[in-house]
Amino acid sequence: MSANPFTYVIILALSPVVIFLGHTFLSRLLKAVPRQVTAGLAMIIGFFPVAALEWLFILKNSALSHPDFKAGMIYSIFVYSSIAYSYFHLFNMSETARRIRIFHEIYKKGSVTRKDIEILYDSSQIVGIRLIRLEDTGQLVKIGNFYKIKGRSLLWVAKIIKIWDTLLAHPRPM
Repeated sequence: MSANPFTYVIILALSPVVIFLGHTFLSRLLKAVPRQVTAGLAMIIGFFPVAALEWLFILKNSALSHPDFKAGMIYSIFVYSSIAYSYFHLFNMSETARRIRIFHEIYKKGSVTRKDIEILYDSSQIVGIRLIRLEDTGQLVKIGNFYKIKGRSLLWVAKIIKIWDTLLAHPRPM
């Protein structure tokens, strides 16, 4: 049995819609959960309906040991993971991007001065918000006046990005 590659493409092209719908539902259901965590859950949960569609339309007629089945599963997992990763970072960028917030503030108020923007971006407030987000997502824990690393996922991401920047000769302060 040879699977139709266009069916894979169609199902995988619809996966951002599946993630978005799941994200929309979870955002309303889990209001107390940090928004980045909700997006991550939507990505994980979204895998199951996409996998079910692929099974239903492509893989159920394939023998589990058939090379098409294995190749299809590997291809689908890789592509879905890439799409989910991109979705998460697009969402995260919309949550944290200063330029988007500046545009939104100007839109809401009609016009603002540079001083208004500087007040909006009080650096102590920005650091405070980021520390709260890191605590809420389980990456940091505050003990007294000190912060300690609790989760390791963002630490590994930071290390990988630092290596990547170094390899690209674009080192940034971390």
